[in-house]
Amino acid sequence: MHMFGKLEEKWSIKDKPQPLVMEELALQVLMNMSEGVILFNDKGKILLYNSTANNFLQIDTSDNIIEVITDIIPAEEHADFNGKLLSLIKVKKITGQFTFQTPDDARHSCECDLILMEQDSTILLIIRKTQQIQTDHLNLNSIFQASFDNALHGLLLTGKDGRIIHSNGQANKSLSLNSNEAIIRFNLDEFQEKKISGIIDEESHKKLAPYLYIGDIKTMIVQLSKRYFEVVTINDIANDVDLTVLRDVTEMVEMMEQLNKHDTLKIVGQLAAGIAHEIRNPMTALKGFIQLLESSVKEDHSMYFGVIMSELQRIETIMTEFLMLAKPKSSAYENVSLPCILKETADLMQAQATLYDIELNVNCKNKGQTLYGDGNRLKQVLINLVKNAIEAISGGGIIALQYFADDLGQHILVKDSGCGISDEHLTKLNEPFYTTKENGTGLGLVVSFKIVEEHGGKIEVTSEMGKGSIFHLLFPTTGDEDRASTHH
Repeated sequence: MHMFGKLEEKWSIKDKPQPLVMEELALQVLMNMSEGVILFNDKGKILLYNSTANNFLQIDTSDNIIEVITDIIPAEEHADFNGKLLSLIKVKKITGQFTFQTPDDARHSCECDLILMEQDSTILLIIRKTQQIQTDHLNLNSIFQASFDNALHGLLLTGKDGRIIHSNGQANKSLSLNSNEAIIRFNLDEFQEKKISGIIDEESHKKLAPYLYIGDIKTMIVQLSKRYFEVVTINDIANDVDLTVLRDVTEMVEMMEQLNKHDTLKIVGQLAAGIAHEIRNPMTALKGFIQLLESSVKEDHSMYFGVIMSELQRIETIMTEFLMLAKPKSSAYENVSLPCILKETADLMQAQATLYDIELNVNCKNKGQTLYGDGNRLKQVLINLVKNAIEAISGGGIIALQYFADDLGQHILVKDSGCGISDEHLTKLNEPFYTTKENGTGLGLVVSFKIVEEHGGKIEVTSEMGKGSIFHLLFPTTGDEDRASTHH
């Protein structure tokens, strides 16, 4: 205190300090307090702060100078802070928790005093206890980028010209965009070219609609390689940029195709059950009378009877295939040997193969496995496949019948060196009434697929035009009677 006495000779420690001395004294106290101190006016402009407040809140740094008190208070706290300032008019002093934000976005919760200095309408802020608020300050840009890049569906950002601005890994994989050049060449117009409206009929589209439409945004389904994708484009999400979403709906489309086939087979079955026997009855009478007439007709008309009997036999074959579709699934199930069935089929078809100069080879491995099923119906499948293979070969060739078993199950391969099957026909092999044969019914393969499925198996077909086809039948390793009984 003695140093301040020098400011005025007549002043002593017992005397009342002069105003200028008092201001200097107060200033020195504030500037050297261990607590943070900030003085600001009623406009919010910062008039004074001590080193503690500056170190804590970074008010004055080489990069930035904070001039207004609200710049160190988070935006969402402004209304509450201004409310406290208004309350000061009445209460003069407020003590409570305040939240401050530094230029590096760190946040601190502080116990503070707000004191109204009425003489010059200034507010004194004293910051006492501080504690940093532990929050993860998220970088939204990096989060959005990571979400885009790692999305489960394919995402494309495109300009108005349909060119890709940015795409994620899933989109690149789905579209086979394996290089920057491929990405640059791609245009959204390609989706229109690959639209599969012809594959999914109008009725199926109605069934799929709840799963394919988002509000008023309509979608399309495209086929890329062997998979189907729902394509949704949202226009103008930002600055003339469109967002396109690719969602793999292969299983959904295949399910609809299966449902369509099931509905067709159901109708065919009902039709067969209703009329097959009625047709067979008059056919039996016709065949009998024709055979009686044949012996009494002159020899030069005998070829007519041959044509009549041939066509009646064809009608009977069609009726048999119809009845196979309508027939209940119950059969004489037992443990059967697929290698034995394969060899029996080869023995039955050997003569026909020789007639057409075709070599029929059989190769069986892992003969110890069995399948719980109907041997006669399985033999019918193999006979049908071999007959088709014979018809696909012209001028001699080879048909190979192979059997082997592994961890996946029991495999039968029917390979031929015939003319092959086009990609268009491959997709329709299991459709009722679809055939490329002049006298075919389009039911033989449908029945074969159906029998294999009833035995818990499946058929996969691969083919190359001019080189031949492979029918791959996969069955369970050992049949389960409880499982098979569900087919009865």
